[in-house]
Amino acid sequence: MMRVESQQVAIRYLKTTDAAPLFENYLGDEQACRFLNRQVHQNVNQTLEAIERWRAQYDQKSPNLLVFAIEELTSQTPIGCLVLIPEQDSSEIHFGISARYQGKGYATQACKLGVVYLQSLGITRIRTAPHIGNHASIRVLEKCGFISQGILTAHAVFPALGREAQDCMDMRLEDTELRHFAHCSE
Repeated sequence: MMRVESQQVAIRYLKTTDAAPLFENYLGDEQACRFLNRQVHQNVNQTLEAIERWRAQYDQKSPNLLVFAIEELTSQTPIGCLVLIPEQDSSEIHFGISARYQGKGYATQACKLGVVYLQSLGITRIRTAPHIGNHASIRVLEKCGFISQGILTAHAVFPALGREAQDCMDMRLEDTELRHFAHCSE
């Protein structure tokens, strides 16, 4: 069972019992999901079905999608998700947490845990492309050492924002920054 902790949060494998709190805290919250490339979940059963699909990846030798719970340690409540999309020596990283838990450093801690986890898998390049208006996520990524490579024009559709492809920031953490990151996290 994968579980890694920081001061206030843990990232861990999802459990089926996470469906109700994850729906209530994050996946069913339109505000928290506005910068996701999928629709907000409509009910707990939709969240449970997603968790079951995501859990199936845990046992694969080379999973192409890893979705972990972000858990607040004091309440042991899942408050968001960390998504990793590994491909050989690189990976995408995505994260999101409940609006009730934002502004407390939890997303930064979860992102750092994700970077450390990816390093343990031998990943040397990490990238992500947050919506250019998602200033909170961009700040989290910068705190974690990611560097903007510029704007990706009409890069992704965010259903909560409309049907048109939106501009995104091309954020990357390359091998050099990862080595620096490893020294800073010790």
